[in-house]
Amino acid sequence: MANTATQADIGYLNSGQRLTQRTNVPTWSLIHVDACGLLDANVLSGAGVTPIGAPEFGSWTCRWNSSDLGVKVQFDQGTPDSGNLVQLGSHTGVVEPGGDGDGDNNCRVEIEYHSFSGDDGDQEFEMVHVVVYGSEPDTALCVPATKLAAVAADHLPN
Repeated sequence: MANTATQADIGYLNSGQRLTQRTNVPTWSLIHVDACGLLDANVLSGAGVTPIGAPEFGSWTCRWNSSDLGVKVQFDQGTPDSGNLVQLGSHTGVVEPGGDGDGDNNCRVEIEYHSFSGDDGDQEFEMVHVVVYGSEPDTALCVPATKLAAVAADHLPN
């Protein structure tokens, strides 16, 4: 399916068409936020991670790595997963040991940022995922993941 979509996009771009910029994006949207800016160097160093982030996909994802830990901040939309609810400043979060599901030891914390009405009329959220990867068990990785998610939540625009 991804190959078909990519080929369609390539065909569209090769035909000389230009992509238009979305103009109806609300000012509160995470589309205007840089994921690398949600965690500062002191917090990352304190967690044992190299404080130089690598932005990806329009700066809506950022990764930091060290020999022992990796951290990812990524924006998403949808319905939050169910799990262990935590309060992260003025935001609700869900802590999910192994929540990133890629086979590596990890813990993901979803931060509910802003609710909106989805295409089908259901309530959806813009969310921030903070994921910590490492060699420790998933549940142990949830301690630094939750601390980093609290910092990221504090840096979200009001």
